[in-house]
Amino acid sequence: MSANRFYEAARALVAEGGRTTAIVGALAPGDERRIVWDDWTIHDVLGHVEASHLALLRGARGDVSPAPPGGSLADVNEQRRQDRKVWSFDHLIASLDTTRAVAIAHLRSLSDADWGRVIRTSSGREWTLGPLTWQMSNHERSHREEIERSFGRLAPGGRVRWLSVSAGGVPKRHVYSAIAGELGLSGDAHNSPNHGGPTAALCLFSAEVIEALRQEGHPIAPGTAGENLSIGGLDWPTVVPGDRYRVGGAVIEITRYTVPCQKIAGSFKDGVFDRINQELHPGQARVYARVVEPGLIATGDAVVRL
Repeated sequence: MSANRFYEAARALVAEGGRTTAIVGALAPGDERRIVWDDWTIHDVLGHVEASHLALLRGARGDVSPAPPGGSLADVNEQRRQDRKVWSFDHLIASLDTTRAVAIAHLRSLSDADWGRVIRTSSGREWTLGPLTWQMSNHERSHREEIERSFGRLAPGGRVRWLSVSAGGVPKRHVYSAIAGELGLSGDAHNSPNHGGPTAALCLFSAEVIEALRQEGHPIAPGTAGENLSIGGLDWPTVVPGDRYRVGGAVIEITRYTVPCQKIAGSFKDGVFDRINQELHPGQARVYARVVEPGLIATGDAVVRL
């Protein structure tokens, strides 16, 4: 695991750029006019990604200009879409590639001391710099998946939304990819002998449950409750011990539900960590898994029940 947290955010953005390039390369002439949602075409969606990258980059560099007063984010996005409609598709893709490359270079120039710095984007929203840098790759991935879905090419199952490790304790920090082996992810370790081991090599949690908990007012975020994989797109109450999943290049088997402890109290309002206890709140607990077949797992990989 790199000592610099921004390095992993840069790795993720490099990888997402490569995946987007592959999708663009597979388009037939005229496919850029294909509708993805409502009246938004592939051209519009990728233009939105380019505009978002540029806005987030400006925010990260501190050279942002405030948005016109009175305009909502939807209004800003629509204006950006109209501005880019006149661009040729080739020009749009070249601009997206350039903006992404500049963003990657900027991420690589940052140090861990910058992680908690508070910045403001053109929408007026305040961000902590570290999470904002991950927003770039997450945003590009989500919209590329929508394009893939419009062609019926999106692989079934869930997705690894976040991959997190630590040298011990919480919160775990995000990484783009890691090898899943008998004792867990490369770069991950445990402070307590009560944690880890072959039958608890990986801890998994639902991205949707995390978001629901946030809506309840809990200060939880991916990785803060100790999970290694935050997974989106699975019907979480149906994820039960004995199930096997292919996750990227690995095969895992769910072994048991976790028992929450005081160490993750900081992720919960009033420290009520039993909020994710399976006995008290069925279908909203983390689960442990063993690694049946070792392999590489990356953010964005499919999670498919076997």
